[in-house]
Amino acid sequence: MNSSLFQSVANKLVPVLPSKWEKVHLYAQISVDAYEFFFYVFVNGKYVQCFDLDNEDEILDVFDELNDIMFPDWNEKKWSVCTYSLDKSGHVSVDYDYDELPDNIMEYKHKWEKKYVV
Repeated sequence: MNSSLFQSVANKLVPVLPSKWEKVHLYAQISVDAYEFFFYVFVNGKYVQCFDLDNEDEILDVFDELNDIMFPDWNEKKWSVCTYSLDKSGHVSVDYDYDELPDNIMEYKHKWEKKYVV
């Protein structure tokens, strides 16, 4: 992911975050015919899952837009999961997982949550 892609993701994601957010971890899983996104945002001293926020329709629209933005990166690099992390100061980190996803995807997501949602 290049810096212009980092900025594009931030430009879509930040407007749907709560005003007092401090950090966000975005989970992106993309394939040719499907995608899954969700994020956890650190606000008021704790992590909150995106679907527990009050603007779910806006968030779902942003996920459609993020798929459009991130699909070329996935198509080029063929990652299985991309984790995009951003803090309020603008620091960005991106972790790619290239391993084939296990049949038990819920277990994988649980491990992801343990790693990123501390």
